[in-house]
Amino acid sequence: MFDMDINQATISQHLSLLRKQKAVKSYRDGNNIIYEISNPKLIMACNIVREIVLDTLKKEADLSDLLP
Repeated sequence: MFDMDINQATISQHLSLLRKQKAVKSYRDGNNIIYEISNPKLIMACNIVREIVLDTLKKEADLSDLLP
């Protein structure tokens, strides 16, 4: 796991919204609640969006190299 500078309440609110929209499912494991992506296609969609954003940023950076 990695450390993000986000407070617990914010994460809980986001997970609650994702659960209501059926984007994630959850189950209890002792004192912990485990969340997982409900449909692997969501991961594929996120990867596609990430690629588009990275391509756009790269094109913008390439264009800025041409400016005086």
